[in-house]
Amino acid sequence: GGSGYKTLVTLGSDVASSASTAFQDITGLSFSVTSGVNYRYYGLIHYTTSAATIGLRVSMNGPTTTLNSYMTRTPILVGGTLATVEWVNGASARQTGTASTASMNTTAGNIIVIEGIMRPSANGTFQLQFAPETATANGVVIKAGSTLEWW
Repeated sequence: GGSGYKTLVTLGSDVASSASTAFQDITGLSFSVTSGVNYRYYGLIHYTTSAATIGLRVSMNGPTTTLNSYMTRTPILVGGTLATVEWVNGASARQTGTASTASMNTTAGNIIVIEGIMRPSANGTFQLQFAPETATANGVVIKAGSTLEWW
């Protein structure tokens, strides 16, 4: 981290939501951080939903920070058709943000992006997380092949 070279990890297996709207780890999309070092990150998350009406929040967790700012974005379904604008959410705190109110126009081909910058004030692990809009077991499945890169 902080070297200017990008590191990429790819999710090796699907991660399904539990019957909760609480944040859950996207196990495998994480990296170690060092206190005082600036990190930039970009996550490209492919997911499926059990219904097109289920939205999603994606956030991060990790050690305390002196700098933390990120945004998430995804196309959404509006009035039965794919919107020409994206749902965008900005945050500066861990495990926050509002859920999109719908997925894209399909339950099988959804994508959400998270990108940001952080400076941890303690050593630890940066972890991508997700929270479905509804408390439905397997309502959202983060698909293998999703990626996280940092530099």
